[in-house]
Amino acid sequence: MRTALSSCARHAPGRGSRVVRREVETAYLDLAAAAERVAQLGERAAAAREALAQAEGLYDAGLATNLEALVARDRMLAAELELVGAELDRKTFHLELLRASGSLHELLGITRPAPRAARDGDAEAG
Repeated sequence: MRTALSSCARHAPGRGSRVVRREVETAYLDLAAAAERVAQLGERAAAAREALAQAEGLYDAGLATNLEALVARDRMLAAELELVGAELDRKTFHLELLRASGSLHELLGITRPAPRAARDGDAEAG
């Protein structure tokens, strides 16, 4: 987070420092929470895959019904879908942190317009 805050000081000099700091801190906390959620859902998806393998093994051995295997498959697919959604959220929060810190333009290779005060000073000098 320290890197993001120092980056925002370089890239967003015209914005209020408290506002920028708050945006960077919020984006960082959102990213950290999303990363934790991805880890938890990854464990849940792995457990669901294991449960599916067990249910299919029991079905193949004649010890479970087709319905039990289908329910296990449904739960596994739901867990994986939730994991993919959480990964998308994590990536979105990462982009938000880059945007809040002023690093997104640089990362994408986009040049930003000069701050309004700098442009006004150039117009008066010319």
